[in-house]
Amino acid sequence: MAIVNIKRSSEKYPLVSRPFRNQRGAAVIIALILSAAALAISTGVMEVSNRSTQISGTGKSYRTVAEAADGSISVIQDAIHYRINGDPVSGVIDDSSGCFDRALIQSGSSNSCEVGLDLPSDLGGHFTAKVTLEKLYSQVKEGGRIEFPPSTSGSGTDLATYYRISALAVGPQNVRAEKTVLYRLGD
Repeated sequence: MAIVNIKRSSEKYPLVSRPFRNQRGAAVIIALILSAAALAISTGVMEVSNRSTQISGTGKSYRTVAEAADGSISVIQDAIHYRINGDPVSGVIDDSSGCFDRALIQSGSSNSCEVGLDLPSDLGGHFTAKVTLEKLYSQVKEGGRIEFPPSTSGSGTDLATYYRISALAVGPQNVRAEKTVLYRLGD
């Protein structure tokens, strides 16, 4: 009697005894679909990882070139101090045109001086900078501002000269950074 009950339930519910009787290859197709989905997800993860690495590298390259621009501005500030103290600037910058002295004395954009710097690097790659020096004006020192505090050196001069120093640095893979500072000469 038990055999009859099993036979009747298989006739009554044909999918209970043989669920994949007419669906040959369905497991292979499902496996292919799941594999394609997993491949698409892993490709997306790899692409996101690759992009984030590129963005991180670009940010680091920009910061390095920005530091080169800051350094080139410092070189020009040192050259100003050398020249004001009567020392030659030939060891610091190449001023074969003589525009540096003219830019230190005469105001106006027509008297600005552009100096090219070749910046050595241990980081690999080559860094260059074009630095523009322009005298803006001279005036009696006001002091008291947080940007330009009053002198404590006791130099005795009450005249301050303001310069605009702009630097455009270029590094490996043509990464560029530009910096501009207002520089006050006179303690």
